[in-house]
Amino acid sequence: MAIRIVEQGIQAVQNGNRDEARRLLRYALKEELSPALRATTLMWLAETGDDIPFKVDCYRQAAESDPQNNDVQQRLSYWLSQQLPSAQPPANIPAMPPQSMPQAAPPPQQNTPITYPAQGYNAGPPSSMPPGTLPTAPYASQQVGMGQGPMQIQGQQRVVGVLGGPLGDGSGFFVTREGLVATTRAVTGSQPRLSIDLMSGHRLAGEVVRSFPQYDISLVKVNAYVEHLAAVSPSPYLQPDAPIVVTMHGGKGLRSQRRNTRSATNDTLWFPTVIHRNELDAGGGPVYDAHNLLVGMMTRNTSRTNDYAYGLHISQVYRCVEQYAQEMQQMQGQKTIYCTNCGAVSRAPQFGAFYCETCGGTLPYAENVTRYPLPNAAALYQENMHRPCTNCQAQVGYYDSRCLRCGHDLTTPVRR
Repeated sequence: MAIRIVEQGIQAVQNGNRDEARRLLRYALKEELSPALRATTLMWLAETGDDIPFKVDCYRQAAESDPQNNDVQQRLSYWLSQQLPSAQPPANIPAMPPQSMPQAAPPPQQNTPITYPAQGYNAGPPSSMPPGTLPTAPYASQQVGMGQGPMQIQGQQRVVGVLGGPLGDGSGFFVTREGLVATTRAVTGSQPRLSIDLMSGHRLAGEVVRSFPQYDISLVKVNAYVEHLAAVSPSPYLQPDAPIVVTMHGGKGLRSQRRNTRSATNDTLWFPTVIHRNELDAGGGPVYDAHNLLVGMMTRNTSRTNDYAYGLHISQVYRCVEQYAQEMQQMQGQKTIYCTNCGAVSRAPQFGAFYCETCGGTLPYAENVTRYPLPNAAALYQENMHRPCTNCQAQVGYYDSRCLRCGHDLTTPVRR
């Protein structure tokens, strides 16, 4: 209910009805809000007045609610500076309407960067922003979590931003209408949660639900419903020297081509390019062909002999999506968790167990707790599929005639 009131207040600001917006936002602040949502509400409340001390007070409270919000800190610093006698009023920054990316053209001799027009930050009046900069717009939908109704995304999202990974900001794209985003494992790393930035400026909370490190794929779920997905190429592979366009978050694009190589590669899995790794962001950008069809996902993987990056074919991306969907169907009704170590989905929570049954790694919720043997989890770890060790009675199995639990050599009699 509270977030709905916040959204109504934001809408009133956008419509120019400041009095109604102020009433709604102040009413919402009386409710129990998360720190992030309270900060967002206060940022929008600052847009309902032109008085600088009023704005400073709103941003101070927002900074106290969400100290890690860089946008709040930036705006607070700016309006504090406006209280100085020499300060000048902020210049208007007109919002630019969203524009679609042009059709790909045949590539020139070398990679050609493409700069696309910035998306319009029409969530708030320009007066709230320092001159020459465009801070992240405080949309209420930035705070939409996994437990609330899905956000409806009507426009086509050619690319999204994946923020918060170990290698910096990366890119991704929607692969299902239910809000599943594909990016690279290099982008997500072992992070269980990241932020997903839409082309409109909205920021959604993303939860990593499955990874396939062998294919450099990670799947991130956001609470959204996507009306339009990118059209996918029906071709099972990409022809040598075929023109491609790599789209990256932040309005960046790169026009290039598939590299013709004699090395043995699986054409239905990977395709080489003439793009250097340092020309890309952290990875995950969708790759389109000359017909504006989605043909793959860009990675930062290179061969041992050069620094040219490889793309992953879109058919392999969707094979991983289908595998994840099948796993979820098989585990329906069971408690599961994403293993940040190997990327698999673990059923350990169903047994109250501590370790991933795929890689044996400690699961996130069990890292700082006392762990002990659980007899009821023996089936999960397949500990009951081998005959017991004559020394310790464990059923974890053997290697080179030695028990994997205690190391006892089965060829040696047990002394009693």
